[in-house]
Order: sequence, then C-alpha cells, then structure tokens
Amino acid sequence: MAAVVAAAAGICARYVLHYPAVGGDFEISFIRAGETLEDITEQLDQDTLDALNELARGTERRGFRVRRSPWLSESSVEINGRDGEGLWHIYLDEDTSVINDGDRRYPLINGDELLEQVWALLPEQ
Repeated sequence: MAAVVAAAAGICARYVLHYPAVGGDFEISFIRAGETLEDITEQLDQDTLDALNELARGTERRGFRVRRSPWLSESSVEINGRDGEGLWHIYLDEDTSVINDGDRRYPLINGDELLEQVWALLPEQ
C-alpha cells in the first residue's frame, strides 16, 4: 500500500512541480525564427544573446513528457543551446512551448510570456 501511495505521489509531483528547463551554464548556440525557422543568430548582438540566455535560464518546465509536435508559424522561434546536461532545443509559437533534448519533449511553463519576451528582443523579421 505504501508503495502505491509513493508511486501515485511521484506521478502527481511530475504534473505539479516545476523544474528548471536548462542548467545555469546554458549558452545559446543558434536561434531560428519565423515560419521557415531562418537562422538569425548572426543578426543578434552580444547584449541580446546575453538577455536571451538569461530568459532561457529562468525558464521552468513540467516533469511530464508531451508528444505533440510543433507546427511552424510566423511567430515560431527555436532556441538551441547547450548546458552541462547536453543539447537543448526550446520551441515556441502561439500554441506550443516545449523544450526537448532530442529524445524527450517537456512543456514549458509560461511559454506565452516567454515567446513575447523573446520576440521583443529579436530584430524585425
């Protein structure tokens, strides 16, 4: 009985608890934006990259996995980077906000706000 309660508590915690999306050492490798996900990394100055790194480091995710694949739209943004755990891909659009490591995809918390903050930092497309 105790094992069942502990397992149920663990499952519930994955849905309720927030986890850091990336590690504190996360650094952006490249950023793609728009419906074609054009690489815009070279259009960004160091201050903008630093601000985007801070936004990514402050992002949280849920503990459960999602299977939904993103659809590309004009507001799509993909932030690719690395931390001590490995490579991470953050995908944002009006309907989707996920982070994945190539195998697992997790929903981001406050993805709408993050998308708005990221677009405020990016150059006009």
